[in-house]
Amino acid sequence: MFNTDREKAVLIMKTCLIKMHNDSTYYKPVNSGFFYSLIFALFITVATACHHSDRPAQSSRYLTIAGETMGTTYHISIDTFLDIKMEIDSLLIDINKAVSTYDPASLISRINSSDEENLVLASNIHFQTNFTNALDVYKATNGLFDPTVMPLVNYWGFGYRKRQVLDYSDQSKIDSIMMLVGMDKWRYSEQEAGFEIRKPTGAELDFSAIAKGYAVDYIADYIEKTGIKNYMV
Repeated sequence: MFNTDREKAVLIMKTCLIKMHNDSTYYKPVNSGFFYSLIFALFITVATACHHSDRPAQSSRYLTIAGETMGTTYHISIDTFLDIKMEIDSLLIDINKAVSTYDPASLISRINSSDEENLVLASNIHFQTNFTNALDVYKATNGLFDPTVMPLVNYWGFGYRKRQVLDYSDQSKIDSIMMLVGMDKWRYSEQEAGFEIRKPTGAELDFSAIAKGYAVDYIADYIEKTGIKNYMV
């Protein structure tokens, strides 16, 4: 059992030298070149083994980052020796503060809870990108994809509000909620230093269907800008 490559190489060299000492054929002039070549090769082997055995073991180059965000968990593997966990966590916090309905202080939560129908807000790339993307898909699907169903989601107990068990569905209640649903009821315009939102009183947004995918794309773009090519988000 050898503890290091150096011990193994030294033992091999000793064995060969003993054999050469006991075998007179190695001292014949015709084999002298071979003899010195073998000694040189063994010397190189020992030197190489010593070099590698003294080298510290290299840890895995894949950085793993995991945590919680937007009401769920995330896991990222990156082919790098750079520690960019703090930067990625900071980006996820910014996205969460913009579009997470699970954070009552987020921008989308403040818009949803506002009684004002006309809101002028400071620029926020995360919210604005999700809003315009959602609007594009809403139009492309003729309303089949609708991020304004948040009041219905809460009514059925799948939203950010405390879950409640419904013994029966109140059709009149559902009909009144449906009066708030429809992205065509919202108005959005960009301003010089921000954007303006107009919404029906009581109407709410829910970007859950696209916000997590947006976060994945945003983090992936950031990773690639650092020069990293191999990763999984």
